[in-house]
Amino acid sequence: MDKAIKDGFIDIVNRQTALYKALEGVIKEEQDALSAGDIKKVDGIVKKEEAAISEIKELEREKYPLFSSMALACGFSKDSGVKLGEVLLKIGGDEAREIEKTVVGLLNAARDVESVNESNSRLLKNYAGYVGFVKAFKEKFGKKPVQESYTAKGGKKKGKTGDKPGIDRTI
Repeated sequence: MDKAIKDGFIDIVNRQTALYKALEGVIKEEQDALSAGDIKKVDGIVKKEEAAISEIKELEREKYPLFSSMALACGFSKDSGVKLGEVLLKIGGDEAREIEKTVVGLLNAARDVESVNESNSRLLKNYAGYVGFVKAFKEKFGKKPVQESYTAKGGKKKGKTGDKPGIDRTI
């Protein structure tokens, strides 16, 4: 196999791994902000996450032609839907082990990000539940209490708290 193709593929996988590790740090920062209830900070962190994910996707687009070239060099047709494992079996030896080790590192970094992200999802759901509870509580109990008072003839009249009390001033 062409060394330049293999090295290019490994380089992109290593860069993706580094981005995933950086993304994990950003997501942990998001977790801290969520735990602290600092939503303004979360907004800025989400923008960092989006930028990292965009870079990862761009590297994926760069990696695909290199993978296709490796598959073609191993005798697979362009549209065969071949998997990396099948290509590595054809390559064999130290080259295959080097590629496999690099890809496993990428997969582990992606799993670490997924794990932290799941925790953040739970925090977000809890936060949303809390916000919903507070909103419902305020709607039900947050209105000013109504003070009931009576007219001189005994009929009810309503007034808001803070109105002058409806007590007779003369006895």
